[in-house]
Amino acid sequence: MRKLLFIVASAAALAAHAAAELAETTTGVRLARDGRTVWNLEIETPEGRPFFHPLTLPGGRTLTDSRPADHVWHLGYWFSWKFINGVNYWEPADAERKGFEPAGATRVVAKSVKIDGLSCRVGLDLTYGPRGEEPVLSEKREIVVEAPDADGGYVISTHHLFTALADVTLDRSEPWGSVESGKWGAGYAGTTLRLDPALAAAFSVRGSAGGATPGECTARETKYLEFTDPATGEGVLFEQLKAPQGARFYLWPDKRMINPSVVYTGALKLKKGETLELAYRLSVRRGEDTRSPGSFEPR
Repeated sequence: MRKLLFIVASAAALAAHAAAELAETTTGVRLARDGRTVWNLEIETPEGRPFFHPLTLPGGRTLTDSRPADHVWHLGYWFSWKFINGVNYWEPADAERKGFEPAGATRVVAKSVKIDGLSCRVGLDLTYGPRGEEPVLSEKREIVVEAPDADGGYVISTHHLFTALADVTLDRSEPWGSVESGKWGAGYAGTTLRLDPALAAAFSVRGSAGGATPGECTARETKYLEFTDPATGEGVLFEQLKAPQGARFYLWPDKRMINPSVVYTGALKLKKGETLELAYRLSVRRGEDTRSPGSFEPR
């Protein structure tokens, strides 16, 4: 019986993979199945920040929201510092916040893309500095996207190694409100997932520290969050694999924005030459993820 199940599962995986194609685009990398995007990574962007959009669930629904009207600088699944030495790297610099670039410039200065079947490994070198000035921080980023499984799920792992090119302070807007009141905000910076509003409303949430509401998950030092649509069993597991002590997930009360913030509880300071290492894993799946939360080792 087990052999039969294995053969059926293998046949399903081969059939799904036969209709899929992973290839570089003019601006990044895209996996498509039957002409429809499964995931798309934009490397060359007007904002200077690479991002994933769309990410889709196994059933085809779009998971991410990019450049929504309420926050046009939100980019699906992306990384951005908030403040470096008091300079804003998050929101557009124009007064109406309708443009693309913040006062702080994020720049991809080198890239490599290695495709192996339906999996890929992307290496990026980035710099951060006030626009028109010398960079104050550099980053080596590695992104690994695994081939889809038989159910159409896939895993995105990211590893970030930052090096201070000058003394830097990595900071955020001061958190306000309280989870007890049901109203809170700010404290965010770093890797962020912006969810499609309909999916955010449908998803239940569960945290590694036992939280089952956005307030409970924001208030605790959670290592991962699991979002599931009870109607379909589809969802996403968002894991924080490497981060400094005190890092915690920040959620909007309506679950549309999720950010494992490394500066939620306070600013980080790096002396020139010091490094900071971060790593995350996003598992888009159908059904329960049976793997234990683990670690991502760059190659």
